[in-house]
Amino acid sequence: TIEGVTDILNRLDEKPKAVLLFTVCLHHFLGSDLDRIYGELEERFPEIFFMRCFMDPVMQKTGPTPDQKLRRAMYDAVPEREADPECVTAMGSDFVLDESADICRILKKNGIRLREAPACKTWEDYQSLGEGSLILNCYPAGKFGVQQQAERLGRPFLYLPGSFDYEEIETQEKYLLELLDQHSGGKNGLDIETEIRKCEETLSYAHQIIGDTPIVVDYLFSIQGHWDLQSFSLLMDFRYSPSFWDSISPEVKRSIFLAEGELSEAEADFYCPPGDESAATAAFRKNPCCRTKAAWFTGSRNFVNMVQGGGLWGFDGIRRTAQLMLEAFE
Repeated sequence: TIEGVTDILNRLDEKPKAVLLFTVCLHHFLGSDLDRIYGELEERFPEIFFMRCFMDPVMQKTGPTPDQKLRRAMYDAVPEREADPECVTAMGSDFVLDESADICRILKKNGIRLREAPACKTWEDYQSLGEGSLILNCYPAGKFGVQQQAERLGRPFLYLPGSFDYEEIETQEKYLLELLDQHSGGKNGLDIETEIRKCEETLSYAHQIIGDTPIVVDYLFSIQGHWDLQSFSLLMDFRYSPSFWDSISPEVKRSIFLAEGELSEAEADFYCPPGDESAATAAFRKNPCCRTKAAWFTGSRNFVNMVQGGGLWGFDGIRRTAQLMLEAFE
C-alpha cells in the first residue's frame, strides 16, 4: 500500500492537496498496521493531507459503520480557526440544504452565513469550514463524526435530523435560535403558525389530487427515516402501502416503540410495518413512490428521485415533499 501510493504520487506533475486513502477488509484480515501505513506516507509527502478512509463493511457489526467512520475522517483536514460569530457550518450530509429550507431562512433572516461541506469548490473553501461558530449536522450517519469534529474545533454542536412532525420541527428550531442567541442576542425565528398553516394547505391540496392512490416509501427517502414521513402522512389521510427498509435507525426505533408499544429491542431490529398484500398488483405501477427502491419493488414508473432528504428540512421540507409527490403522481 505504501509503495503503490508513493508510485502513483511520484508520477504526478502536480501533487494534490489531499489524498483519500481507503483501506479495505483485506487490510484488517491481514492485521495491517494502518498507523504505520499512513505515518510513512505522511513522512514521505508532508505537503499532502492523507485522509484515513474505510471500505470495510465486514467490520460494521461492532462499533461505528464504515459510513460513519468515513464521514468523520472527511473533516480531519478542517483546521482550527478563529470562530466567526456571523457564520455557521453544516457538515455530515452529501447534499446542501435547499435555499428555502427552514435553517437557511432562519440564518438569512439574522444575517448569518452558512458554510456547507458539499458546497465547497476549493481546498480553501473546505478548510474555511472551521470558521463556523456553531457546527450543525442534519444527517444521522454524519452525527458520530461531526460531533467529534466539533469537539476538536472547540465549537458547540447541534444535531437537527429532518422531521415531519410539527412539534419536533418547532423544538429543533428553538434549539437553533438559542445557540445563535449565545453569540449575539435577539435572533428572529419563523412564524410557526403561518408555517403550519401553509403546510396544511399544501398537504390538503396534494391529498385532493392523489386521493386514495396508495403511496409506497423506502428508508432511503427521508433524512430521519421514512417511518416519520409515513406516520405523519397517515395522519393527513394519505393511503400507505407496504414499506421497504434495510435497517432501522435509533430515531425510527423510538417512533416504532411509541406507535406499537409491544415491540422488544430485538424485534425492532427486524420489524417492518405490515402492508396490504392485496395491493401489490398491477395497480402499483401507477403509484407515486418515494425513492427508487420502492419503485423497483412495486414496478412503479412514478417516483420521487431523492435520497437523504435531498436538502429539504423543516416546515418547508414538508411542503416540498408534498409537491414532489404530486409531480411523481402526475
